[in-house]
Amino acid sequence: MNDGEMSAELKPCPFCGAEPNTHTWQWRGKRMHKVRCERSACLIRPSTNGFDTPGEAAAAWNARHEALQYARLAELTQAEKDGRLVVMPCKVGDLVYQIAVRKKYLNRSMCTPHIKSVEIKTENAFKYMNDIGKTVFLTREEAEAALKKREEADNETD
Repeated sequence: MNDGEMSAELKPCPFCGAEPNTHTWQWRGKRMHKVRCERSACLIRPSTNGFDTPGEAAAAWNARHEALQYARLAELTQAEKDGRLVVMPCKVGDLVYQIAVRKKYLNRSMCTPHIKSVEIKTENAFKYMNDIGKTVFLTREEAEAALKKREEADNETD
């Protein structure tokens, strides 16, 4: 907490789990208080605004947290029933390891497979999820083992 103490312990952000921040400001000669999530990776960044006391802001944040958790659980349950729920094997911000192909400059028909790390971001997550266990792996060790297996299979066919 950064702008004075709240009377109640604040619950984490119901959307991303980050610790919320508290803020106090002056508005028309009156001190106002709010609680908000400021984590840049949080897609929602919820806030409770304009309370007279820090305790009221904390109580509103915590009550909202409980209500949102139940609403979110109901939403996820319905999405699962509808076949719209996807559980990813990693989270945004994680590194995955992809077996990529680098073309040699002198002879374009020759390709050199190698392992490159890729950070999972919101905009690229589904691009890589379909290839988990095939050309994209959760650990470098898994990627190295798959590349070695691929190279051994290529050597057998030569």
